[in-house]
Amino acid sequence: MTTITTTRLNQDNEMIERMEADLISKIREAFYTANLEAYIAGVFSLDDLESKTEDDLCKKLAVGVGYAGAEPGSDPKSHLNSAPGGNTVKAVDFLFHAILAVPHGPDCSERYSATKLLTVLRRSIQGTTCSGDATSRSWAFVKELPNVQDSTETMLYYSQVWLLRLPSVGM
Repeated sequence: MTTITTTRLNQDNEMIERMEADLISKIREAFYTANLEAYIAGVFSLDDLESKTEDDLCKKLAVGVGYAGAEPGSDPKSHLNSAPGGNTVKAVDFLFHAILAVPHGPDCSERYSATKLLTVLRRSIQGTTCSGDATSRSWAFVKELPNVQDSTETMLYYSQVWLLRLPSVGM
């Protein structure tokens, strides 16, 4: 019998890596379920995604997932303060981007509907829990936008931003 160990993300020094890996796994599953092939990897930026997929830009889809930063929780109820010298508990919003690269143009053998793909991702991730987290925190959709300034004649780029809110306990 296999036992799956779950730990609290906010107590793990590798929490960012775990959250990114979870999103990559969910995106892979969404594309598999939709019967689509894509290059899916962790990236730092759109430029990083381009450099990793340079040879395949017009052959198949690519999705890059990366850490986009953290900020204090946006919910005013998320800030609970204790007396001076005690613990302070605050929610922290951890943000990740999913950059979708969609082949476009006359030299591509296949065309994909970017809005359909964005919908597939949104439906597959929204409200799901982060795998392996003992508290079962769920992913929340933040925003989605075309990267018009970065798109080219052969590649269209779109981004989705995802959030996972975790309590941060400090002294």
